[in-house]
Amino acid sequence: MNWFADQSALINFVIWFGLMVSTSLVVRFAVRRWTSPETLDEHADVAGKMVSACGAAFAFLVGFGIATTWGAIDAGQSAVEQEAAAVQLTVSATRTGVDRPAADEIKELLADYLTIVVNEDPAALDDGEHFTLPSDPALNTLIDRAHEIAYNDPGAIKGGPSLVAAVESIDKAQGTITGIADRSMPPLIALLLVIAAMLLAGILGVSGASRNAPMLLVAWALVPAVALTVVFSLDHAFAGAVAVDLHPLQAALQDLTAHP
Repeated sequence: MNWFADQSALINFVIWFGLMVSTSLVVRFAVRRWTSPETLDEHADVAGKMVSACGAAFAFLVGFGIATTWGAIDAGQSAVEQEAAAVQLTVSATRTGVDRPAADEIKELLADYLTIVVNEDPAALDDGEHFTLPSDPALNTLIDRAHEIAYNDPGAIKGGPSLVAAVESIDKAQGTITGIADRSMPPLIALLLVIAAMLLAGILGVSGASRNAPMLLVAWALVPAVALTVVFSLDHAFAGAVAVDLHPLQAALQDLTAHP
């Protein structure tokens, strides 16, 4: 399903719209081909009454899918903002109670970590199948050095606890981001969505079988196609046109390098 999230919204729409139109027209053709003229209107009338029920079920599944996928994006964005705030706290902690050489070392390690986060982590987050990120070794080095400075450096006794707490906040936020990157819509829900959409398109094809002009079916196909495009475009929190924005971490890196 990540394949759909990696594509543009236009490509997604073309795929789903083509599938919906094809389903409607194929079903319409089959009904007109193998149903007698005497029962054609009856079948179309029954199908028309089924559209509302099927549409309601499809709308429920779409709502559930959007709630699931958008929830992951929202949680991921919050985690990124929390990590950016933890970076600022770490920088602040180096300015109070930590001697200058130790503070400079921590900020250098922090800059190295953020550089990897900004330049290398997005590809791994986009893939969504990594339990570790390229920045993890740099983060571990930063955490270890912060502990050494806090508890072994006589010049950092006063600000040690604040420094350690800030760095551990970065680690916690990064762990949350890694977990969210592995989230996706449950396969069963995705399958039910596609089945419900095709069923709706098929019912619309039957309901329009008694009409000579099928253009209304093409217009109706827009509804499930747009719905599926939205849901599957949001399926992966760190991929696609609508995804978690890492700009807060980029801004934190720029601020750190501009004001060392």
